[in-house]
Amino acid sequence: MSKTITIQYCGMQAEGATVKEAKQNAARKLEAAISGDYTPKIITTPGGKYTAILWREPEWYCYSVLDNDKRREAGRESLMYGSSSGYKTMADCETSARNHLAQNLINTATGEDGQAVLLSADDRADHRRYVEWQYLYKAWKAQGLGDNEAHDSACQYKTPPNYVAHYEDSVRFLRS
Repeated sequence: MSKTITIQYCGMQAEGATVKEAKQNAARKLEAAISGDYTPKIITTPGGKYTAILWREPEWYCYSVLDNDKRREAGRESLMYGSSSGYKTMADCETSARNHLAQNLINTATGEDGQAVLLSADDRADHRRYVEWQYLYKAWKAQGLGDNEAHDSACQYKTPPNYVAHYEDSVRFLRS
């Protein structure tokens, strides 16, 4: 049975089989933290409803989403709508933030299409599947199914009566 030593070295938590290895691991983490790019990235939806701010911390990447309309109404500098952290790369963080922005736009009456903030065809296809699932769930709930039954039916992509198959119509239905 091997033993792992966990230490706090120069403010960095690290592990190793020995104290020496743990210190070397901490030194590697510190070097990576210092040598990285800490330039934040800002993504705003085309109509300006939401803004995502992405940044790097020493060991991972994070983002927060601001609802610009609520921020203006409240007269505040910022009003966070949601956030997430723990991404290994800025690219992963950006993909998640863009998906978050796209999903937020589904439930707004701004007319903005969430797909506009997505960069790849795969992300847009995933978003369309997400919208379709949300539509199916809401449509089954409107038919009187309980939460679990509506969830199960949506997961199986069963179509309820009067099913609308087009993305744009599904988004309109979800906003209603």
